[in-house]
Amino acid sequence: MRVGQALHGYRDGHRLLANSTPLPNRALDTMLAVTDAVDVHDEGRELFAMYGLPDTDYVAASLTWPALDVGRPGAVWSHTIFAEPTVLVALGHGLLSLFRRPPSASRLEVANYAKPVYAERQAAPMPSAEVVESAARIAWALHEAPTRPVIADATALDIPSQHRLLVGLTLQCWSELSKTLALAEASSMARRIDDRPFDLTLTGPSGLGSLGRGLEHRPRALPANTRLTPPIWAAALASDAMSPGRLSEFLHDYGGPVAGGRAAWARSRFPPQS
Repeated sequence: MRVGQALHGYRDGHRLLANSTPLPNRALDTMLAVTDAVDVHDEGRELFAMYGLPDTDYVAASLTWPALDVGRPGAVWSHTIFAEPTVLVALGHGLLSLFRRPPSASRLEVANYAKPVYAERQAAPMPSAEVVESAARIAWALHEAPTRPVIADATALDIPSQHRLLVGLTLQCWSELSKTLALAEASSMARRIDDRPFDLTLTGPSGLGSLGRGLEHRPRALPANTRLTPPIWAAALASDAMSPGRLSEFLHDYGGPVAGGRAAWARSRFPPQS
């Protein structure tokens, strides 16, 4: 399967350094904003985001690292993979094997990101019951009506599990919804696209309170120590998101061109829990 890629990094400011596929300006601006995740320096770990690219049929996934080798405070490296939703569904969690942090800022290294990538589907490891339960609470918060931005303390999940969950939840959606959904990890800086907050942000205990400040609508906050039991549908979604199977394929194939975004998902499939 062929997918596009782009590399962002520091060169007299955060900018696009290489891109395999021509994109409209609004899509390029969105990638630039999402990849400038300077809070990656807060904990010194990579941060992942998955989101639709405006004015295209593509869904993008970006992985951002601290660029300590650049010698500029706040500098980052960010590798983005993008493709049509049907391609990413076929690729599954194999998407996560494509991310590469450039070993240096040399023009030769950067040029490697200026051509498409070819990839194959890879099997995901079977998640433990504890991981599925934590993921199910997050899926429940994301899809439960009324829909609103969700900020979840995901410290119960290790970093690879967080990445698999964000990929899985995106790829379960029908194409039109997956192109508008925006999910990410963050430490202290809220992610936005065109002033719209991301639908789901995974963070730590400190980010649970700070990331929601200034949002027009109060986010749904999900602490890590919640003891609420997720409904069966949320557990099914989480299990499939962590290790994609036929449920993801069914939801993606038969969701159809449904209008209304996450609200339509919640109304049509998952009524509010009593």
